[in-house]
Amino acid sequence: MVWYNEKLFESPIEEIFTHDLCKFLKCEMIQQFWTKPENNFYRIDLVLIHRGLRVAIELDGKQHDSIKDSIRDSEIIKSKIVDIIIRFRGADIYFNTWNLIRVLFEKFPILFDKKRV
Repeated sequence: MVWYNEKLFESPIEEIFTHDLCKFLKCEMIQQFWTKPENNFYRIDLVLIHRGLRVAIELDGKQHDSIKDSIRDSEIIKSKIVDIIIRFRGADIYFNTWNLIRVLFEKFPILFDKKRV
């Protein structure tokens, strides 16, 4: 199990998703990861790290702007700060959190404690 800091949550969807996800992780998790790939500062909701794999997770709420986020994601990936960025919609977090965690487990099993999944 991975621990998290409740004071770092900026939205209810971050709290819901992180609370449920941490029950199954065996990797390092960084909340509110700040980065500056080019001339812009960006905050990534969660970064999961294990054995050189760096997975960014963005939890998109009402403020989500697909065009701006696409540009942002491109800059972050191009700078090799993370290997991949996964985006989940707020509505899916409220109603399908367990399915989202299952998707992460199927795609990145190395991040999870198989005894807990």
